[in-house]
Amino acid sequence: VDLREETHGLLNGNHVSRYGKYNWENIGLTPETIIANETELIHSCLGKQKIVAELSSSNDYAPVNPRTIDVSSAETEEEACRKRGVGYVRFTSLDHCFANPKIIDDFLTFARNLPEDTWLHVHCEAGNGRT
Repeated sequence: VDLREETHGLLNGNHVSRYGKYNWENIGLTPETIIANETELIHSCLGKQKIVAELSSSNDYAPVNPRTIDVSSAETEEEACRKRGVGYVRFTSLDHCFANPKIIDDFLTFARNLPEDTWLHVHCEAGNGRT
């Protein structure tokens, strides 16, 4: 279960995220638009050079150790999960505030319809907010 509204995926098998203030770069966009834009952005990296860096709250999210990578694989989290036979569902929930009521209702409907013995892995960005 992916709760992230912000754009993220995998480049060369490593998780990458696009950051903006409060992770609100996609604020006001529909889930369908967010996912379509994300898919296009991640796939557009393939065959190109991209600069990646580490970010941490311990230094106010200033980029650390920037480096250039040659992107030889680019996939969304959904593509990565499906390729490995793992189920995937996304509820685009804004970081640092309450989720949109429709997103909450959609999640509750999803959860109520799961088989009784289902195991879930739920993630957001840092694991202590939306989850």
